Amino acid sequence: FNDTDIAANALYELGLLYRKAGNSEQARLAFAAVAWHHADNGVARKARRALNKLAGAEGVPANDPLPVLQAQAGRHRTLALAQVAEVPQEPAPRRGLSPSPGFGSVPMGGMGPFGGGY
Repeated sequence: FNDTDIAANALYELGLLYRKAGNSEQARLAFAAVAWHHADNGVARKARRALNKLAGAEGVPANDPLPVLQAQAGRHRTLALAQVAEVPQEPAPRRGLSPSPGFGSVPMGGMGPFGGGY
């Protein structure tokens, strides 16, 4: 996913949103990530232009800005892969009750699931 045009456009749009919200540090990191990871993509030119306007005294990050951007946003790809998801369990059937009629079951009295007798 990180190598696609969609990822480049998403990072660029993220930079625009951060800039619009007044968060120039996050915007700078997002634009720098586009330039760093998608240098050959057409959107990289726009990202570099936006980055140059924002960089000012802070400059352009010397290393890969994406891990910093992810850390500041509280998102880590490896974190999602490492977390164990809890799957809700179906409640156990109550004692003394037969399962509800459904596909392949014949309730007492010989009636099928569609109301016809067998």
